[in-house]
Amino acid sequence: MKEVLKIVVGIFSFLPILSLALLVIKFYYIGDFFLTSGGFSPSSLKYMNFIFVGNIVLLMLMIFYVFHAVRDKRLTKDRKRLWIVLIFFLNINVLPFYWYMRIWKKETEVGLNN
Repeated sequence: MKEVLKIVVGIFSFLPILSLALLVIKFYYIGDFFLTSGGFSPSSLKYMNFIFVGNIVLLMLMIFYVFHAVRDKRLTKDRKRLWIVLIFFLNINVLPFYWYMRIWKKETEVGLNN
């Protein structure tokens, strides 16, 4: 995989964590920002679109990482299964780790050949 593509995938891997953190901060400081006294405000639709796009990006990343784990020849069958289970159940937390350990690091680095 080319270096530029690795960097782009890495940026997308950290986006779900960043978007979740921004939404939590926004909710904490503004309070109930989805509802106003008159119902939904136009600005709340912007945040709902942000959440929707973030979920679509997360789903695409999960599919990409599962295919990458299945096709990775450096992984044993047990480790492939472990990564796939981790990607499905702990997706936001695991994606940056998978990117760093399996995509960003070089194949020749110590400890990553299994």
